[in-house]
Amino acid sequence: MKSENYIIAFQHLGLKEKEAEILLYIMQHREGVTQFEMESVLDIRQPEISLYMKKLLKRKWIGIAGYIKKTGRSRPISIYVPRVAPEDLANELRKELLHHSNIVNNSITTIESLNTA
Repeated sequence: MKSENYIIAFQHLGLKEKEAEILLYIMQHREGVTQFEMESVLDIRQPEISLYMKKLLKRKWIGIAGYIKKTGRSRPISIYVPRVAPEDLANELRKELLHHSNIVNNSITTIESLNTA
């Protein structure tokens, strides 16, 4: 399946396009990637990469496998890897969407009850 199809699928499940691109890239490179690599390959600017990386780290979909120490005083470079299998990610998204669907249905029922109030 083409990468675009996966990105569209992630978008339908609530991820932003660039967030989906980053997650897909990390999942396709299980050995680990750096932010710099993603910037150049995905053509996404560093601030956007950092923003979406924080979201993905918070959700525990990706993790830091280690660091590359550069010479001099610069900070070490993080190596990012996926923390969940595609099946587990799909199940988590499915649960979130079912929960959201239940909330929407309950809200609709509440609104419908206006006629009987």
